[in-house]
Parts: sequence; C-alpha cells; structure tokens
Amino acid sequence: MTMRFASIAALLALAACAVPPAPPPGPPAPAAVLTPQAPMVFPPKPTPPPPEPVPPAVVVLPPPAQPLPAPLAPPPPPTLVPAELVGRPRTDVVALLGGPDQARNEAGAEVILYQGDSCVLFVFLYEPQVGGTHRVEHVEVGPRGRDLSRDASCLAGLLQRAAAG
Repeated sequence: MTMRFASIAALLALAACAVPPAPPPGPPAPAAVLTPQAPMVFPPKPTPPPPEPVPPAVVVLPPPAQPLPAPLAPPPPPTLVPAELVGRPRTDVVALLGGPDQARNEAGAEVILYQGDSCVLFVFLYEPQVGGTHRVEHVEVGPRGRDLSRDASCLAGLLQRAAAG
C-alpha cells in the first residue's frame, strides 16, 4: 500500500507541474485599415524681420610713419691754419689738438710735436719777457716721408684725430 500511495503522490506531483494546454487558435485579427485624412494645416510661421544692417567697421590707422631723417654726418672738424695758433698758451693748443706726441725744452723754449698721417706739426712756445705762461711764437709743418702735405690739411687731420678721441 505504501507503494501505491507513493506512486499516486508522484503522479499528482508531476501533474501539478504540467503547463496548461494552449487555447486553440482563433480567427485572425482584423487588419487595421488606414483611411486617408485631410493633411494637418499649420498656420505659417511669422517671418522674422530682416536683421538691421551693421555699419561697416571703422578702422583707425595711425598716421603714416614719417621717414627717418638721414643720419647726420659727423660735423667736420674745426678748421685751423697754423698762424691761428700764434699767441695762444699751451693749454689752448692741448685743448684743440690733444696731448702732444712729443715735448722737449730747448734754450728757453718748449717745442711740442704732433705727428699726423702725412705731416708733422712743430709748435714753439716761449716764455714772455714779463712773466706768465709760455705762448706759441712759431709753428712749422713738415712733410712726413715723401708726401708733401699742405699746412691746412695737416692741421685738419690732427684736429680730427683729437676730436675722435
């Protein structure tokens, strides 16, 4: 009996797990019928006003640059002729021509020497009889080498050398 009971319980358990059968198919569902409808009419969008014209940009340019002035040439050295040195004290000669290249004393006189590129300038200074400082009494310009230069060009070269430094 127990076996019978166990067999029935197993069958009942299996039957409870079974899925119910699907219903038989019915007639097909009617297809949806589309009927034409009048198109939807939307009111027209208002046209936006045209954009306001933008004034052209104004570009302010600086005034045209003025051309740079041509560089100034160095001023020409002062001109001097040997006779203009006569009567001046030694300090004036040194202020004009710079320090001498050589200086020597000879029998109450001082001789200062300037050597240019193409000449030699001798300046003779003597002490005045009534005291004071030595003053130029005589000037000589001699050629240097074989180039015989003029007095004024010799002094111009010495003045230019003194101005340069």
